[in-house]
Amino acid sequence: MLDLSAALDFLNSSGIEHSEPSQLPGVVAFVDFSDPWGNRLGYYQDLVPSGQQPEYRGTSVNDDAQFIEYEGSHQK
Repeated sequence: MLDLSAALDFLNSSGIEHSEPSQLPGVVAFVDFSDPWGNRLGYYQDLVPSGQQPEYRGTSVNDDAQFIEYEGSHQK
């Protein structure tokens, strides 16, 4: 989501109940809501420009080292 305030405007104008917007400062802002069947959903907005996120071990699902450690720690 590029603009969380636009998402909030949509939720409010549609009468959809939602959580108070929350934020992990400098990282992400988000709001949760439920669909008509009770499934929890959410919108989020990255607060760090694309390509400027800090890169360190464990920051990506593509971090092979993370998966190798996990697989190795659960072998019998």
